[in-house]
Amino acid sequence: MTIQDKLYEKVAAEHTSFIEEVKMLPPEEIIARAYEITIKDDLLMCFDVGEVEEHEAHALFGLDAPLDVIYEQWMKTESSWHMDSLRECIEVQARLHVPSIIDSSITTAQRNAYGYLSDTMVPCNRRCAIRLFGTVPIYQLHPNNAESLTENISDVFDFDGIYGVPREDAERIANARAERSVNRKPREKDEDER
Repeated sequence: MTIQDKLYEKVAAEHTSFIEEVKMLPPEEIIARAYEITIKDDLLMCFDVGEVEEHEAHALFGLDAPLDVIYEQWMKTESSWHMDSLRECIEVQARLHVPSIIDSSITTAQRNAYGYLSDTMVPCNRRCAIRLFGTVPIYQLHPNNAESLTENISDVFDFDGIYGVPREDAERIANARAERSVNRKPREKDEDER
């Protein structure tokens, strides 16, 4: 058995003891410790998948409660990068869901299955391409990650594949729509509604 295996067993036993201790707490305290539970679960996974070098395992094995010590260190160092990571996840998901903002019935998964895999284009159906033609560049997407600019509205009617709008243009459309909806005044009630 390697020192990493011995350390994993020690940390796993500490984790099991910690979880059993938490289970005995009232629900409010369990909820209050949810973050600690999550981080300690993740730390245990790090030990399980062999992310600890031999020299690190020797140093940590000598600690009475390595999981607690590492968690306390995490709490001291965990800072804004965590929030930055969360913001990045929000931005990525927002970018991935732009297609619904331009009213396309073509999802990214359908576009990928079609054979066009580049994320530089937001997939768009024919109806959407017709509606947006002349306001943003509309491209015909091809299965080999190629695209061709749709120069005439008649080309939209002749092409049976998936269309694409450059991501920057789709995001600009989404931002403009969001701004319009924020600035929209509520409808005045007419005489019959009062």
